[in-house]
Formats: sequence, C-alpha cells, structure tokens
Amino acid sequence: MARQDETALGLVPLTSPPSLRTAGIQEALGVGHAVTKRELQIADQWHEQTLVIDADASKSIFGIEKLTEIQQHAACGFVETAAYIDRHRREAQGTAYQAPVDEFSHYLMQVAARQILAAVEVSGAGIGAEINRSLYPPPEPVPPPKRGWLQRLLGG
Repeated sequence: MARQDETALGLVPLTSPPSLRTAGIQEALGVGHAVTKRELQIADQWHEQTLVIDADASKSIFGIEKLTEIQQHAACGFVETAAYIDRHRREAQGTAYQAPVDEFSHYLMQVAARQILAAVEVSGAGIGAEINRSLYPPPEPVPPPKRGWLQRLLGG
C-alpha cells in the first residue's frame, strides 16, 4: 500500500512552484512598482505554460501505464494461446496426422504472435498520438477584412 505522500507507483509527488497570481506577482517578478499590463500578460502566459507542462507530464505517465498494461496482457494472452495450441499438438503425437498437426500448430503460434504484436503496436501508436496531441487550442481563424459598400458594389 502506498503511503499517503506517494503516488500509485511509489514515487513522491512533485510539487509545482507557486503561481505568480497566488505568490504575489510583485514579489515573484522582483518589481517594486505597480504591476504593468505586460507583466500581467507574462504571469498569465507563465500560468498557462506550467499548466500545459503538468498536463503533458500526466498524459505521458498515464500513457506509459496503459502501454505496460497492454504489453502484459499481450504476453499473457500469447502464453495462454501457445500453451493451448501445444496441448492439442501433443495429443496428436504418435498418430498418422502428427506431421500436419505439428506444422499447423507451428503456423498458428506464428499467426498468434504476429496478430498480438500488431494489436500492441496499433494501441501504442494510438496512445502515442494522444500523448503527442497539443493541449493548446488551435488558433482562432482570422476573419476576412470587411469590405465597404463601394467595394462590394464594384466587386473588389
């Protein structure tokens, strides 16, 4: 059981530096004057950027956890499939159809391995794409400039 000050992985959680808004922007920026509009914009950008960094890190950690779960399921699934195929292959030993059963069993194990690996790779690519997706909203489209009545009349 993880201690209360540890994450599920047994790691001590990292603490974020105080927000420029909560720490007092004047103290954080080291200014002794009234805060300017530009300094407030910088503080807002800093807050947004640190929030995105924290969210990106969380997405990566969650993605890694899901990837390892998928890989563990894949390994267990392949072992169970291979054991099942091998059990039936051994039942055919000493029979007239042993050779084709051995060949077919070998083929089935190869197919199972390829298909399970393909599923792992597809899942990994999808998870990787989600981790890589930007958390910043796309830029707003710039509306075309408004044309005056004369421009609309003349078609320009």
